[in-house]
Amino acid sequence: MKKDKKKLATIWVVLITIAATLIVGIGTLYLIHGIGVKNTQKKLGTTGITDYASLETYDMVDFNLTLSGTHNKELTAIDFDGLPIYEFEAVTTDGYTNVMNEYVGVLLKDFLYRFSISDYQVLTFKAAGGLSITYKAEEVDDNIFIIFERNGEPLDFVTNSIGIMDLTVLSRYNLDGLMEINVN
Repeated sequence: MKKDKKKLATIWVVLITIAATLIVGIGTLYLIHGIGVKNTQKKLGTTGITDYASLETYDMVDFNLTLSGTHNKELTAIDFDGLPIYEFEAVTTDGYTNVMNEYVGVLLKDFLYRFSISDYQVLTFKAAGGLSITYKAEEVDDNIFIIFERNGEPLDFVTNSIGIMDLTVLSRYNLDGLMEINVN
């Protein structure tokens, strides 16, 4: 009987130790990764759009955007007139820091529809600094936006450029300074 009590006490000590270890581990993750706060870890349910509204009017900054490849055209802000413009909050990451920002932009799919861009294999978005992002046609979804401003300010005062933002969990980096979309 005494042996059984000792075994039972040992089991309880082991279970309490495991529970305490789990609680400390979860607490550490909470503190390190900011789970549950505005600086959220990039994972399903915490990244992406948190608030979404269509804007009736929007005073768009002027910019230039080149369509190249199978669709050659020089675009400005005027070419975006009439497209649905959205204001949204979203959690983004640079791989190290996760941040909640407010954005204004148009859905990439709406843009493609406006310019009759439907028969393509890839879209390559090129920035002023030489960076680029390429999407296969099947990767283009309702989580990709062409953005005009972040937190109430234009993306870039110097180049008057716009950006591309992908809000999917395993997305490529977002790109500011968008100057060209190559359609092939």
